Amino acid sequence: MIYKSLSAKALQLAKKIQNRELTEAAVLEKLSKRQSLEKDRLALATMAEEDRDHEQMLKKYTGVSGRKSGATVSVTLLMARVFGYTFTVKFIEFLQARGQDKYGQLILEIPEAKDAAESNQKHKEILNDMLNSGSMDATADAASSVTKMTVIMSAALAAMEIILREPRKAAVYMILPGLCFIGVNCIEAYLSAFNARAGAAGRRTVRMLAGQLAAMLALYLPGLLISANYVGAVIATVIVGLVIILVTCAYTSIVENSYFSQRFIAYAIGLIVAAAVLTGGLTGIIHLFS
Repeated sequence: MIYKSLSAKALQLAKKIQNRELTEAAVLEKLSKRQSLEKDRLALATMAEEDRDHEQMLKKYTGVSGRKSGATVSVTLLMARVFGYTFTVKFIEFLQARGQDKYGQLILEIPEAKDAAESNQKHKEILNDMLNSGSMDATADAASSVTKMTVIMSAALAAMEIILREPRKAAVYMILPGLCFIGVNCIEAYLSAFNARAGAAGRRTVRMLAGQLAAMLALYLPGLLISANYVGAVIATVIVGLVIILVTCAYTSIVENSYFSQRFIAYAIGLIVAAAVLTGGLTGIIHLFS
């Protein structure tokens, strides 16, 4: 049963919102089944059901059922696997905020749109509470640790390439110290999470290990591939380090609602300063004992 006819613009918008509501409901339902805490499972499942109710409400005006986007659901769930739940929830919050704006355009023709907009606002608040409790966070710490590791390791590697003037040899010499550094970081992270009862200590540590090993491999490639030109290898190492810092700072800024530019500039300056200090310090030590 259709309550009343809508204007062409409102009808088109209502159909789009139907599709989005069903897509969000499918994502929230899938995410709810992956939660370890019962309260989080229940909260996400409830939000999914309310999103379906919104779609059914709009159906009374449009006369057609919405269609979820299977591709969006798959990509969002993959995002949760790769980037963690915190980043994914931020993405869903963004969609919820857009939904509120869209519903505002329908209120004059669909009175129930006001209730749907208020419901989406409550969803956003619930998601924020879940994030603030830390129950869904498993990747932000890993990203932050990769940023700090990249600053130290890229600076040390660039310094060794400058001193030895043999990038490949510098990369080989730095493999063992790099692995030891990563090992100490991961052990410390595991013990900290375990003692703080943060939950999923093993998963947090595995993500940190994977991220740091990937960053280490990326940093070592310039020295291994550009072995004939140490200046080019140094420049490439610094650029790779800055790119890694750029990506991890962007991720962390989204998750923590912090300023990206300030974070990135601080780490970038730290990398360059550390490389200069290490180069001067190691050169002085070599000359002292030679």
